[in-house]
Amino acid sequence: MGGGSDHVMRWTLALGADLGGNATAIGASANVVVLGIAERDRQPISGHLMAPHSG
Repeated sequence: MGGGSDHVMRWTLALGADLGGNATAIGASANVVVLGIAERDRQPISGHLMAPHSG
């Protein structure tokens, strides 16, 4: 990778990893906590509610 565009690639990877991680059930600790609370209260959150829809 050349010179000045390195920061663009780093930001792209960082934002992609952040958004991708938060869109999955176990990608972020807060998601795990919320899923546990919902299950305890017998209000489970299914996988299709956590995943983004395309189309």
